[in-house]
Amino acid sequence: MKNTKTQKDLFIDIETTGTVHLCHGIIQIAAIAVIDGKEKGMFNEKCRPFKADYVDPIALQVQNVTEEEVRTWQAPKKTYRQFIAFLGEFIDKFDTKDKFTLHGYKVDFDVDFLTEFFKKNNDPYFGSWQNYRPVCSLSLMRLLCRLGDPLLNTLPNLKLETVAKALEIEHTNPHDALSDVKTARRVDHKGKIRLRKLLV
Repeated sequence: MKNTKTQKDLFIDIETTGTVHLCHGIIQIAAIAVIDGKEKGMFNEKCRPFKADYVDPIALQVQNVTEEEVRTWQAPKKTYRQFIAFLGEFIDKFDTKDKFTLHGYKVDFDVDFLTEFFKKNNDPYFGSWQNYRPVCSLSLMRLLCRLGDPLLNTLPNLKLETVAKALEIEHTNPHDALSDVKTARRVDHKGKIRLRKLLV
């Protein structure tokens, strides 16, 4: 039996074939499992989209890949199985008190796509792994701006790359899910430090 009294956080990021979860598809999933504040595992897998997924060439151009390349990646069913195996290392999906809190930069985007990804794999139970209380690091940045953060208020936008640079966080490979999730986690950490200072 897994210990259900611990704090279980999952930082997530995905890459997709477009921005609409109902018609585009996932082509990369990256996640970092953090238990009681300590990193315990990392997931990073790419997959080809489902045949019915629409592929926006502009989205792939941003990621510096072609549709021909993406179509050679492993089947989405395999990535799905690998992902739930990873989640199962930390969560008993049948225990209602044992769930991840999901974290991400604009995390609702990731949650919507992952929900559809699970459904496409004949699994409507993505909610079995998470508590439906996602924490959005972008919302944290917006709150800091609203509270008058002297650094963030000078930025032209709150894109992850922009914020990371301002916070002196190295972001070596934008639009790669693993690079993005690592950066988002560090942004989240520094953002919470700034929030505590503003609230003193």
